[in-house]
Amino acid sequence: MLALAAIFLLLLTPVAMVILHLLRPRLDKYQWLIAVLGSFLAWPMVLLVRLNMPHSVTLLVWQPESLFPTSPSLLIDNISWPFALAMVSLSLSLMLTSVARLQPKPSPAPEEPSPEAFEPRPAEGETAPAAPGLAAPSLAVGAPSDRSTAAPPDWRPWAANLALTSLGLTAVLAGNPLALLLAWVALDIIEVLILLTQLQGSASRRQAVVAFAARMGGIAILLLASIRLWANGELLTFGAISSTSSLFLLLAAGLRLGVLPLYLPFMHELPLRRGLGTILRLAPAAASLVLITRTATAGIDSAYTPYLLALVALAAIYGAASWAGAADELAGRPYWILSTASLAVVAAVFGQPQAALAWSLVCLFGGGFIFSYSLRHRRLLILAGLALLSIATLPFTPAWPGTGIYQWPAPAGQPAAGILVINLSLVLTHALILVGFVRHALRPITGEYRPARGENWVWIVYTLGLVLLPLAYFGIGWASLPNPAELPLLAWLGGPVASFLALLGWFLLDRALRPGIRGQISFLRRSTSLFSRLSRFFSFNWLYSLLWKGFQGFSRLLALISRILEGEGGLLWAFVILALIVAFLRQTP
Repeated sequence: MLALAAIFLLLLTPVAMVILHLLRPRLDKYQWLIAVLGSFLAWPMVLLVRLNMPHSVTLLVWQPESLFPTSPSLLIDNISWPFALAMVSLSLSLMLTSVARLQPKPSPAPEEPSPEAFEPRPAEGETAPAAPGLAAPSLAVGAPSDRSTAAPPDWRPWAANLALTSLGLTAVLAGNPLALLLAWVALDIIEVLILLTQLQGSASRRQAVVAFAARMGGIAILLLASIRLWANGELLTFGAISSTSSLFLLLAAGLRLGVLPLYLPFMHELPLRRGLGTILRLAPAAASLVLITRTATAGIDSAYTPYLLALVALAAIYGAASWAGAADELAGRPYWILSTASLAVVAAVFGQPQAALAWSLVCLFGGGFIFSYSLRHRRLLILAGLALLSIATLPFTPAWPGTGIYQWPAPAGQPAAGILVINLSLVLTHALILVGFVRHALRPITGEYRPARGENWVWIVYTLGLVLLPLAYFGIGWASLPNPAELPLLAWLGGPVASFLALLGWFLLDRALRPGIRGQISFLRRSTSLFSRLSRFFSFNWLYSLLWKGFQGFSRLLALISRILEGEGGLLWAFVILALIVAFLRQTP
């Protein structure tokens, strides 16, 4: 029941924030504290759920049983609990780190100067005495202490953050396809509503609708898989997934993630940057990654394995290269999800649930850290190093089970040369992921930030928000470390080899970008031009653009035919078409 209580707490906290705003707008300056309190209380609830695993909670009992043999329920086990802890940890981390980005909106300036404006100002270096009636100290980093002319920060992104976390928590804890379908639909509706209120321009809105349609396609495939299970007399639960239905489940999750087929509806980052933009990306990803991990328990039919591996390896290489070459971590956010999710899909194809879980948590914990790392300080580099260590798949680190994606010798029925090429592409993908992580973590280290007087606590809260994610990931990893005696040689070599390649790639990139090297400008221009061309090709946007233009042309043709038939000569044209159809049928033998 603690999991259910955490879901309702995260859902009721935004409701309380809305009610407080409607009844007492002057108390909006406390909305951040309310949101942090809601996230903070939900975190130990999910943590304590592990003491009673596995168990399930029925949400609703649907009738009749002949039509609904299973009702929506939650399942807490070794797969769903790490995802649940990742979701609440991500939410709490985003709320704590948002203290460094609080910028109150300035209120309109008064038409006439107030009497205080004619009072003598203190000399430089002195502090003005506090006057009664001034606003509370602001939470904004580096902002002046006097906020009497500033409005409270916008609290709506915090409320949306908690609501998305609640729905994402419901999705990752779903105990059967029916509960997952409902959670997916709720997440997609909330996401598209937020996007449509933030995006400007018809092109961006069309991309949001296309992304929503792709998500609906994943829901349709999951519904088809559920119907197939029901028709075969199997239970609609995730407790026992057969290999016949696992392919449909994998396609449903892969379509929602943009892996199967490779498709990124938003090639440019959304206007929602950190905070809400991060949870808006990672919550739907977590809802799909949990299905991939559950699919890995059954594996995929070997007849489809070569084709799936080829498609997913292409998506992984493209996503990792784009992530490493992105302008910053936020511009590379969709590519981070694409590359890490592709590695999780590879693990599911090979039937490695622990590896799929490891790469899914890399996506959530590693991505949550780098996307929240907005303020840079030399003393925080140790936290970035800790986060990098957690995703390096080195022995005895949290992502160590992720090396299960390396298969050698080749599985039965698979060509050895093909598996070798797949292994090399996976190692290269992991190395590029690490190169991009280091590059984005070290990007703007120049200079130090000094908070305003009395606001040193901002650094403490911000640091706690950052350190929460790697510590939680290390806790999950150490609680489920594999038995070293049962691991193959590749499990010990995969992480170090990828880390060495990442170090070598970072060294070469650093030398290429170092000033004073002959031919640097021309080399960078040629590399950028070549990468841009390859990126446009392997993203398959040209193919989707052709399909979209064909669809638009077909719709215009239908509109033209409709106008012709609805006009004054519509009846005559109907008779002509009928005569042509009759003549064609007579000539058909």
